[in-house]
Amino acid sequence: MTDSIYDTRQLRQQNLSRVLKAIWTSEGTSRADLSRHFGLSRSSISSLTEQLTTLGVIEETHLAASSGGRPPRVLQLDPDCCRVIGVDMGASHIAVLSMNLRGEIEQVLESDLACGEQPEEALSTIQTMVETLRTSKPLLGVGVAVPSPVVDGELSARILPAWKGIHLQAELESRLSLRVFVGNDANLGALAEQWWGTCKGVQDFVFIKMATGVGAGLVQHGKVLLGDAGYAGELGHVPISNEGLCRCGMYGCLEAHIGLNALQQYLPPQISTSDWLNNDPQSTKVVTGSIADALSVALSILVNLLNPHKIVLWGPIPQRAPQFVDALRQAMSTKNLWSPMRIDALQVSSLGEQGVAKGAATLLLEEAFSNPLLFAEMEG
Repeated sequence: MTDSIYDTRQLRQQNLSRVLKAIWTSEGTSRADLSRHFGLSRSSISSLTEQLTTLGVIEETHLAASSGGRPPRVLQLDPDCCRVIGVDMGASHIAVLSMNLRGEIEQVLESDLACGEQPEEALSTIQTMVETLRTSKPLLGVGVAVPSPVVDGELSARILPAWKGIHLQAELESRLSLRVFVGNDANLGALAEQWWGTCKGVQDFVFIKMATGVGAGLVQHGKVLLGDAGYAGELGHVPISNEGLCRCGMYGCLEAHIGLNALQQYLPPQISTSDWLNNDPQSTKVVTGSIADALSVALSILVNLLNPHKIVLWGPIPQRAPQFVDALRQAMSTKNLWSPMRIDALQVSSLGEQGVAKGAATLLLEEAFSNPLLFAEMEG
């Protein structure tokens, strides 16, 4: 009997999710259209849409054109029924944004901070920034992107030793009194590309985050690959040589060659690591030479192993140095002679500097669209 009740509730939750996603992806639809699409009775659809209306996530709008009988009411998502907040906690910065259910960004706050070394300051800063973005609209929750694998809510002590023993999710939920989800930054960047970027409808692609660290969000058959313990996609710690000490303690990691902190090893002392942003000739030479060549080695391995349809690059170097992308494509063309992936499938993310923070917020939407009852637990 208990199993039967559980199965019924689970089926209803699945149908709620299916109906909500159908309304979200449409410009507007009717109950009759939903009934035909899903093969459910009119009464079942009415019950499901009534519950979604009660949750506040959809609304009745105008009358549709009549096909002979009484014109039906159009159902649409109410994108402003609540807000979601996304946090990009990088190694040296924090970016926080709020957006609605259509992914439209309302506000963005940014702060420079050595988060990897100062966990208490990072937690306090995130708390303050999230509270600053609170409005009269209910909050669905907060998503947090971190430059580390996430296992049971904790970060990798090898990559971020100062965070050892800190349960980031539980700590922020206690401070904010909000639902909090935490994920790897590259994985959440991939999620943002899948929902809002150039990879809508693409089932197999790779999202590359290039910043202080280097990570890969691997999407196969429409799902982000996490691996056995959440460590899939740690591209920055793939060894490509025997030289270069990485912050993880190993030698030869990709990050030790192309991470932002690694740029200085290629540049004269009088050129700072920020000068390359201003098209410094020496920096441009490094970015289009050593950096592009090192990354091409790692990407060639990914292409041969995963056969992605597309590779999307995100971060300061690809977004601010177009010469780098051309150089990377050229380097890739000499290493993947038999690959069916076109070189022009190597692209720069269209989501801009807030791409990862937007992915963090999208993590909340993915959870809520899979379980719409979470909308009943929003914080006003």
